Amino acid sequence: MKSTDLVVPGRSCMSCKYYTPPAGIGMGECHRFPPNLFSIPVEGPNGFEFHNIVGFSQVNETMWCGEHKPKLSV
Repeated sequence: MKSTDLVVPGRSCMSCKYYTPPAGIGMGECHRFPPNLFSIPVEGPNGFEFHNIVGFSQVNETMWCGEHKPKLSV
């Protein structure tokens, strides 16, 4: 058994067409749905401020959500 077969054999984020691997070390992104808006609290001179960040969901290549679609062969 491969580490990518943890939930359903042959189906993981790594083999899904919606998955974008990380540029370096870390989590990849799932592009199945539009980007999300995240509000991050940051302490500033006048107390906490919220900074809005837009980004795709962060996923591990071994995860699987049930929306898996195989990558197309080129």
